[in-house]
Amino acid sequence: MPIDCDLKIVFLFRREVNTCPVAQPQQIFGRNVAKLRVRAQLTQERLAEKAEISHRYLQSIEAGAKQPGINVVARIHKGLGADWNELMAGLP
Repeated sequence: MPIDCDLKIVFLFRREVNTCPVAQPQQIFGRNVAKLRVRAQLTQERLAEKAEISHRYLQSIEAGAKQPGINVVARIHKGLGADWNELMAGLP
């Protein structure tokens, strides 16, 4: 279910608080990897093999729980055969 970022809560003192969570860079990267992996019709296991990482580590990356180093990012990029701009889309 998409998050409605226009949702605000007004407290008793009429102070507005934006409740839209801000995605961390590792979460954005993880979503990009998952989207590109599905588009390439690869399972997590197959992409993990191609990138020479464990499938559990790939799961953690896609979930936004782990932030991979540049060497792993390069191997994931090669395994996906994707454009760098797509892989890094939305990152600050």
